[in-house]
Amino acid sequence: MIKLSNDLKLNRVVWKDFVMGKDKDKLFRSSDLFVLLSHSENFGLSIAEALSFGLPVITTTNTPWKDLEKYKCGWCIDLKMKKIVKTIENAICLNPKKIILMGKRGRAWVVRDFSDQSIAPKLQSAYNWILNKGPKPKNLIF
Repeated sequence: MIKLSNDLKLNRVVWKDFVMGKDKDKLFRSSDLFVLLSHSENFGLSIAEALSFGLPVITTTNTPWKDLEKYKCGWCIDLKMKKIVKTIENAICLNPKKIILMGKRGRAWVVRDFSDQSIAPKLQSAYNWILNKGPKPKNLIF
C-alpha cells in the first residue's frame, strides 16, 4: 500500500508506526479519515480511538468492526486490493459535510457502546454476579 500511495503521489497520505500521547492526538485531529487494513484483529483499539476523534474508518472484515456500515460511520471491506482502492477513492471524494456527519455518528457509537461510562456498569454487574451479589447479567459472553 505504501508503494501504491507513493506511485499515485498521494502526498496527504501519512504512514505511521507506533505513536502515543500528544503526537497521536495531533495525528487524529489533523486527519479526515482513518484506514486500518488488517489480516486479523481481536478488537482494533486504534479503530475505537479514531471513531472517538470523529473520524470515519475504513477497515477490513478481518476485524470485529462490521457495524461501521450499520452505524454509517465507515466501511468494513474485504482485504482485496481492488476493493480497498475503490473504497478509499469513494471516501476521499465524499462531500466534506458527509464525512463530518459520518465522524459524528462514529463518535456517538463509540461513546455509547465502548466508553468507560458504558462499560463500567456492565463490569460491575458481572463482578456482582461472580461474587453471588446479583443476578447473571444479560448477554454475558463467558
